[in-house]
Amino acid sequence: MLIEAAVSKESRRGQDQLTWALLLMQAERLDEAEPVLKTLLGREEFRANAYYHLGEIAKAQGETELAIDRFLRVEQSELIIDARRQLALLALEQHDPEQANRWFAEARLLFPSFAQDLLVAEAQFSLAHDAPEQAVVIANEALTNDPNDRQLLYIRALANEQMDRITDTEIDLRRILEANPEDADALNALGYTLADRTDRHEEAYALIRQALDHAPEAPHILDSMGWVLYKLGRLNEAVPYLEKAWSLMPDHEIAAHLGEVLWALGRTKEAEKIWQAGYELTPESDIITATMSRLKNS
Repeated sequence: MLIEAAVSKESRRGQDQLTWALLLMQAERLDEAEPVLKTLLGREEFRANAYYHLGEIAKAQGETELAIDRFLRVEQSELIIDARRQLALLALEQHDPEQANRWFAEARLLFPSFAQDLLVAEAQFSLAHDAPEQAVVIANEALTNDPNDRQLLYIRALANEQMDRITDTEIDLRRILEANPEDADALNALGYTLADRTDRHEEAYALIRQALDHAPEAPHILDSMGWVLYKLGRLNEAVPYLEKAWSLMPDHEIAAHLGEVLWALGRTKEAEKIWQAGYELTPESDIITATMSRLKNS
């Protein structure tokens, strides 16, 4: 019993040290957090966490090679996946997308029990970083292991939409809805795609209406409802949905949509104010600049 008590106390002490290090990092006291984390490297149950967070510190301090070394030393638990995402981000910062793919591929060989999760993570990463073709290739590979994986079908649907493959997008989203007709995100994604990329606006409205019934406070679904109402010519009905979406989640795409509806209603000063707010949040936003240019030059 005395040995068990000592081990339990030591484990709690290690957890307390990890918690303290994370609090120091949150307070941006990185130089103080680092030695606390280093004391945990000798403890197997905390080593992966220690290396991962030490990698975060090195990355924050601009020590790229040290960050890479530390993330590569993460060899336990789900942190393996997070560490490979971090390595992929570092590769992109170095303008080497092929290395990002190699980090994921290497991890699948080293940690076969995480291979499927790593494929999902890589597909998500590719989609989020303007590589939809790569996302489709990876999703296809992962779907051979589980053809009905909802997450992978959704990723592939969004990637195909980015590449204007609307038929393929619809096929995957309807597969998800066959398995779960109440999947709010799939209902919304299909409805928004049909509203934005086709003339099937009434069908889009019905899908988004269902999504909103399941998730009435979801900003992205409120945005979709406002957008499909605009496409249907119901401008005054569209505004409250878009304004609520904007209030819940200030986002550059919502700003673009709300501004466009206000512009169409002749409320041009309000439109420009919303666009400016969205642009300040996301200065690199293409959708706002494209929307403004299209409307002002029409």
